[in-house]
Amino acid sequence: MVSEDEFSNRHLHVASNGIDSGLLCLQDLEALIPPGVGLLFPSEKAIELSDLPLNGENHESQVPSHLLVLDGTWSKAKRIYFENPWLKTIPHFKLSPSSPSLYEGVRKQPKSGYLSTLESIIYALKILEPDIIEGLDNLLEVFNSMLDDQRLYKQLKHLPRDH
Repeated sequence: MVSEDEFSNRHLHVASNGIDSGLLCLQDLEALIPPGVGLLFPSEKAIELSDLPLNGENHESQVPSHLLVLDGTWSKAKRIYFENPWLKTIPHFKLSPSSPSLYEGVRKQPKSGYLSTLESIIYALKILEPDIIEGLDNLLEVFNSMLDDQRLYKQLKHLPRDH
């Protein structure tokens, strides 16, 4: 299990764009965005997260201390991005995974190399916080097990029923 204490200088904030959710609305976040925040989103101006210097002289000025992640389907994430112009004012970061999304075969990704929100967060933290890889791998194992169950359900759903 990964706890908040294991992340040396990263923070996770969850917000919703739903009005009745009881959470902070996404539009209200603009005023609350702390210095050092970056958006994990594969825009044209996004910098490859793994290309950042994780130590050294320019480390603090280039590596985000907070990552903002848009959660939802790809069409919903794109809509949130385009409906909130202030998101374009913060640095953008992207991932270039070496393997396809675990979601492949369960849910269609709009482009090769796109990942689920959970995978994106885990891979980003593996780059930014390499000391906690073991706990993150455990999360991926649980996620993959859930996806295996979904794949099995899809197969069983298409079998003829015995009467």
